[in-house]
Amino acid sequence: MKIKDHSNGKYQVHLYADGNLVVRRNSDEKLVGAVGTTEPRTTGPDAPTPAPEPEPEPPSAPYEHPNPIHGQLRAVDIPLGSAHFACNAGEILPIGLTWFGALEQRRSDPDAFKRTLSAVADAGYQYARVLFAVAGGYGYWDGHEVAPHDCMTTDGVRVEGWSDYEEQCLGLGRDFAAHGLQVFVSSGGLDSVFAGDLDHAARWSWRVGELLRSSGVRVAFVDVNEAWQNWVTGSEPTPDDVYTYVIQPFLAGYGKLTIALRSAPYSGETCEGFNLWAGDIIQKHGHRGHYPQDHTSAVRHARGIYYDERGGVEIPEKRVGIESEPVGPGASVNTLDGEEALALLAVANMMGGFAHVYHSSRGVRWWNGPIQQQPGFMSSPRVVNYLPTDLMSRYTTILHGGLSDSPLTDADGFPDENRVDSVVTADGRRFVTLVYGQNGYTRLLARVAVRFSIITPDTGDSHRFTLRPGETLDIDYRAGRVLVGEVL
Repeated sequence: MKIKDHSNGKYQVHLYADGNLVVRRNSDEKLVGAVGTTEPRTTGPDAPTPAPEPEPEPPSAPYEHPNPIHGQLRAVDIPLGSAHFACNAGEILPIGLTWFGALEQRRSDPDAFKRTLSAVADAGYQYARVLFAVAGGYGYWDGHEVAPHDCMTTDGVRVEGWSDYEEQCLGLGRDFAAHGLQVFVSSGGLDSVFAGDLDHAARWSWRVGELLRSSGVRVAFVDVNEAWQNWVTGSEPTPDDVYTYVIQPFLAGYGKLTIALRSAPYSGETCEGFNLWAGDIIQKHGHRGHYPQDHTSAVRHARGIYYDERGGVEIPEKRVGIESEPVGPGASVNTLDGEEALALLAVANMMGGFAHVYHSSRGVRWWNGPIQQQPGFMSSPRVVNYLPTDLMSRYTTILHGGLSDSPLTDADGFPDENRVDSVVTADGRRFVTLVYGQNGYTRLLARVAVRFSIITPDTGDSHRFTLRPGETLDIDYRAGRVLVGEVL
């Protein structure tokens, strides 16, 4: 009840049934004193009006990937000369990277994982190749294994299984999906992880598929990394073994379409080997040059690992594929770390009908430093933006500059292993040409009237030229240039 006060109307004094005496200022009803309580009264007719709740922060806008795969990636017209990749938005030139340790990095260094994830998406990569199980000999993965359960390496080192393995798989899938990225599911060292137990490997693969389906992420590709030397039983499997015990169970658990891969042994990267080992499409771990920084050999093999200039070269039954381990900075066998050269390599693979994976030493072993600081990290996905989207489906004739019907050639006769390699549409009207070599100079000769843009592959700098038949153009470069043009 309100009791009498002597404040000349400046204050209200209330005595409540619970014995609390509360004094408020009339001007603003602010509590100025209380007896029997230390908190303002919150119930009853005389309780103060609660302050309004602050307006919640608007939810942050969803991440917008600069060049996402819309929906499920698929390979189209696989046995035909027009084979290509497509998604819900139409034809696409897929570009991804090796990030073998993403799952382990998420667990052991979540802040670094978040930084890398943002950098990968911002750069324009569409998928990352991630190991969902790996342990092995020679100390290569010591302390950084991905262990779904307790296991023993081939060196006899015990590896403790992750108690939060499933949680990490789910979390990675959700993180990738939130950034517009898809997953290239891979695994390695399965002889250590499963110690010959094929049924256990099958159950694990099924569960990984189920977890990724539950996470909402899209799976672009699935494989076993170099199964011919990393297989469950410690011996080389048949292609059917890889499918039966890992690929098929994963597909059953995932319950959606994805592209299944089986990589041939290095000695099997021939027409015959591709026919034997190919899954849905061809998978290769291509030529890494004859010596360090030999971009000329790597680019030439990437563009023309199979082609039929005049009917004399065998062509695999499947006409589209993925290069999942090209040469790169710090790569095994040889290394390639020129920005220009690495971007050229991505273009060369796509000219040959292959999706590309940027491959680096830190992509394999994240603990050696940030992937995003390695050469070619930015230029490899960027160069895709300068290519015609229908490159794989329409530019189906592959021509070396030495052939008479190539629109462009080397006026000096290809000195010092210089190359002028083109892909041309069936009608001969449009072309994409790589001009490259070790000496950094080519005098380009037009055999027909042409108009084209010369693109610096690592920066995107572009200049437009028109040449009449017989005219030449001097081109200087570090590794090479990309030409996109038309016959007039």
